[in-house]
Amino acid sequence: MDRSALRSVGSGVGAAVVAYALTGLVALSLLPRLITQATPTGEESGLFQAYEAAGQPLWRAAGWILFNENFIPISVSSEGETTYGILVPTLAGAEWLFVIPALACLLGGLVAVRLTTTSSTIPVAVGAYLTVGYTLITLVAALLFTMTAAGYTVQPNLLSGSTLIWPLVIVGYPLIFGSLGAVIATSPLVREVASSRPESER
Repeated sequence: MDRSALRSVGSGVGAAVVAYALTGLVALSLLPRLITQATPTGEESGLFQAYEAAGQPLWRAAGWILFNENFIPISVSSEGETTYGILVPTLAGAEWLFVIPALACLLGGLVAVRLTTTSSTIPVAVGAYLTVGYTLITLVAALLFTMTAAGYTVQPNLLSGSTLIWPLVIVGYPLIFGSLGAVIATSPLVREVASSRPESER
């Protein structure tokens, strides 16, 4: 794997980090409303109770919401009972949160191209390598954002049979929007603007 490919993989990791940061900035003010929603069947999810029992870890809650943005549900287990398929943004009427990963991957594609030293960049290749980094960091983060406290276990549910759309989303976000970002970055207009900047600003 050459350096350009490694930069694109790194940009995929960076896109996931940016998505997490943006989620924290825009969603944490809405947090109580986002995680006190009932499940699709009308039951209490137990997510807010688990959050309070753990001492209200904001950084973990932002991660749960980010997983939801990638269509990965959160499961809550307590006293032998498990609630599956909690998709916070949909239940809370905050579907606009699903835009955040797409925006982060778009920026990732732009950055990957700007970091490359080759003159002939293939946008789909940038998106493909971006997908590798984005997917790897998402799978690692699933362990990081798993929490056990006061009899509750909260974790991203990667194996819920009814919501296995998430692998398509995890691949689709960086592949589509990362490639789009690369297309924008390689457009003649953007290249002209970049080349016209003073040397001291590059």
